[in-house]
Amino acid sequence: MTAAARLAALDNLPATELCQLAESALSALVDVMNRETTLLRAGHLREASILTPDKARLAQDYVGFARTVQRQTDRLKIEAPQAIDRLKWRKTCVCSPRPARLLKTSSPTWPRSSDNRIGPGHMAEQERLQQTAPIPHAA
Repeated sequence: MTAAARLAALDNLPATELCQLAESALSALVDVMNRETTLLRAGHLREASILTPDKARLAQDYVGFARTVQRQTDRLKIEAPQAIDRLKWRKTCVCSPRPARLLKTSSPTWPRSSDNRIGPGHMAEQERLQQTAPIPHAA
């Protein structure tokens, strides 16, 4: 099957099914990333590296579904508005570095998504910020 045929097949999926596939792909990707993070934090580098092929495949799957959703947004809003809203909400919950955003509160001490520094000093600073950050409460 050519790439054009794969894209056409995705574009022609029923709206609800496309949203469900995108949501499932995102959930699977998040699950493997959480397992990998847990293993890395525990110092199990070899076990974490075993997850790399799965993570790459799941990321590729999700990107394909996400791009299809982007291309088909107008159709999805008409045919499956609840499914597209649920998918947007799910993506926001999973991908947001600031959970407070969901509660419509602000917390200036949360790390910014553009902050890509890594290293022991940065990690210690991130942990300190998370421990001292005010806990957001729903209004």
